[in-house]
Amino acid sequence: MSDRMLIERERLKVTIGILYICTGKYTVFWKEFYESCEKNLLEGYQKKYFVFTDAKSVDYENNNPDIIRIYQENLGWPDNTLKRFHFFLREEDKFRDVDYLYFFNANLQIVKNIGEEILPQKGNIMFTVHPGFYGKSNDQFPYEKNPFSTAYIPEGEGRYYVAGGLNGGDRETYLNMLRELKKNIDTDFENSYVAVWHDESHINSYIYRHSNYQLLPPEYLYPEGWELQSEPVILIRDKAKYGGHTFLREGESITDVVKKYQYIYIYGAGEKGKRAYKLLHSNDLSMTSFIISDGQPECQGENVIFLSELSSPVEETLIIIAVKSEYEGTIKLLCSKAGYKNIYIYWGEKE
Repeated sequence: MSDRMLIERERLKVTIGILYICTGKYTVFWKEFYESCEKNLLEGYQKKYFVFTDAKSVDYENNNPDIIRIYQENLGWPDNTLKRFHFFLREEDKFRDVDYLYFFNANLQIVKNIGEEILPQKGNIMFTVHPGFYGKSNDQFPYEKNPFSTAYIPEGEGRYYVAGGLNGGDRETYLNMLRELKKNIDTDFENSYVAVWHDESHINSYIYRHSNYQLLPPEYLYPEGWELQSEPVILIRDKAKYGGHTFLREGESITDVVKKYQYIYIYGAGEKGKRAYKLLHSNDLSMTSFIISDGQPECQGENVIFLSELSSPVEETLIIIAVKSEYEGTIKLLCSKAGYKNIYIYWGEKE
């Protein structure tokens, strides 16, 4: 038997588990992603796809034992990304027969052949340098700066900023990382806090505290339409071509959702909150008042209440969160803890 045949036989013994989340409208990306993996990812290796979705079916799953569809409720933004570690650990028994686990963001497409360079040494985790912060100094990295969070990285520290969209490693090392990060996220939840960039903040805190990692260059997460110094290996598909953030994450426009509820509150009385108000007003829709967090300075001359003053019936109330992106997760958590589950994230897009 030739050396090449022996190598191919050994590859067939190694199984790559691919973790993929496509709830709600994000199923639109699955077909292209799957086809690109089959064509360009680790030729000769067996691949199993664990597809976490609320869809009743996904392309190519019929009579295909390598696609395992797992029901996952659509939790909305940012919980679909923040709680991904929870999703995976809940199903970890299904991963017993794989050797490596890799998470891929939904809107990725592999456009060049990827070989064994993506496989880290045993005991290491492979992360991907964020293309928006490649070559920049750490004072420009959007680390979690609040020491109240378990994802905190002190000012002036940290060597790299990695993206949350692609990471993996051997099964046990990867699952151990997930357990650690899930615990940290749960601790933040108990303290009514969500890290600034959700799971990505916690991943960056992991490489700050640990040394068992390797890095892929930014061409492995290459935003569509950008011009980096090298050619893309994996494209991040432009969500604007698939309906944009509002369509993909919320599914309905703010004007359609508002019509379903009697009490309408806009959380955030700043610039973004006022844009949301003007949008409602221009569509002959009214709101009850603005909400701000307890302890914030009161807004003079505005119809504003503190969150603790909210008392309208839960089922008849909609809270539109219209604040900077980095605060959305914490505010959604605070609203949920107050009993209000009907929440809409306003992205500021034209509707």
